[in-house]
Amino acid sequence: MKRALLDRAASLGLGQTSKRISVLILLTSIYAAVASTIYLTSDLGEWSPEFNPVGTSLLLVIGFFFMPSLFEELLWRWLLIPPSCLGRLDGRTIWYIVITSLVFTAGHPVAAYLFVPHAKGVFLQPSFLIIVFLLGLTCGTAYVVAKSIWPSTAIHWLTVLAWKFLLGGPFIMLGR
Repeated sequence: MKRALLDRAASLGLGQTSKRISVLILLTSIYAAVASTIYLTSDLGEWSPEFNPVGTSLLLVIGFFFMPSLFEELLWRWLLIPPSCLGRLDGRTIWYIVITSLVFTAGHPVAAYLFVPHAKGVFLQPSFLIIVFLLGLTCGTAYVVAKSIWPSTAIHWLTVLAWKFLLGGPFIMLGR
């Protein structure tokens, strides 16, 4: 039990992030290109930069780091992908990445029905769910490759920031 806790706690550090930075940048770039293409060619939104007053924007940027980014990465990657998968992309690890990505994706419609009903218009769109699934695959792979939760959290956070501030994503918690 103690060993399992120590193994899981190790991924809260930086792991192999600095050694794998080129792979992480490539992975993030591919995801960003594919997700942006899907987003901009669907009826989800368009390029529409929007910034709130500086104080509000800063609070939102900080808030989005913790929720959904860090919270969801701890829940869907750190808790559900075993430490023994970290640093290896074998069949078992890929299975964990795909399964956790599917569960992560399914969590969005569930959240729309249970917690944020005004998000149904977005969270139930097939194109949005494809983007979420791809984000899950990207973050899961980043977590495994880096042996750290921080690269996947950063990818998730940057995705949310781009969606909210550049692509007209709704500010669900603000009711818009």
